[in-house]
Amino acid sequence: MSRAARAALRLGLAALATAAAAESAPPPPPGAALAEELALAEAAGTSAALILFVARHPDEADAARARLAARHAPDPAPAAGPDADMIAAFDAARRSGDPAALAAFAARYPGHPLAAEALRPEWSR
Repeated sequence: MSRAARAALRLGLAALATAAAAESAPPPPPGAALAEELALAEAAGTSAALILFVARHPDEADAARARLAARHAPDPAPAAGPDADMIAAFDAARRSGDPAALAAFAARYPGHPLAAEALRPEWSR
């Protein structure tokens, strides 16, 4: 067997060993991806990032809601993306604490998860 063939064989065996180790690695703990996504939303430092987290994970959003409730000023720069106007509208209604503003938001975006979020009692003052 040539030197090149032996080297290729060693590389192939090493790749197989790596693949086998990856397949036998334990799965990540439940909720690890969710925790990572929340950490990224917090690291963004904006209400918009927390609002998006809440919209995506309404059943697991208590920590994001608590951080969002502590934010009273609007984000320094508007959110970007296709939902930017909706995020800004939710944030304005949330910061106002006005039940009528929150209900108006829910009526304007009835099919979106943030509509149900706007009607949660903790946002009303």
